[in-house]
Parts: sequence; C-alpha cells; structure tokens
Amino acid sequence: MMSCRRIRALVVEEVRGAAVDVDAIELHLLGCDACRAERARWQTVGELKRARVPALGGAARDRIAARLRVA
Repeated sequence: MMSCRRIRALVVEEVRGAAVDVDAIELHLLGCDACRAERARWQTVGELKRARVPALGGAARDRIAARLRVA
C-alpha cells in the first residue's frame, strides 16, 4: 500500500487533471480517513477553480463603489 504522502501527491495531480493511478488512490482511501478528507478538500479547490464568477450588475457596482468611497 502507498504512503499517505504519496497518495496526497497523487490526489493533487488528479485534481489538476493529470493521469494518475486512481485505483491506488481509491484502495488507500478505503482505510484512511485523513487522506479521504484531504481529497475532499482538494476536490473542492478544483471545483472552485472551475467555477465562473458571476458578473455584477451596475447597481451592485455602484453600491460597492459608494461604500469604498466612505471607507
């Protein structure tokens, strides 16, 4: 079985879209809560990086600009 350190490196590569040994990751995760949690965190990071940022409407931009001027 691979070490947690190696699995976590593979998880990062997996999230980046690299070809990795997913079977080895899955096998390790069956018995390792810490690495399972780490993978979930990295998957969240990957989802956030792919998410589109919504555009602000004119009224929202004006409210933000007004608050920045006050601050």
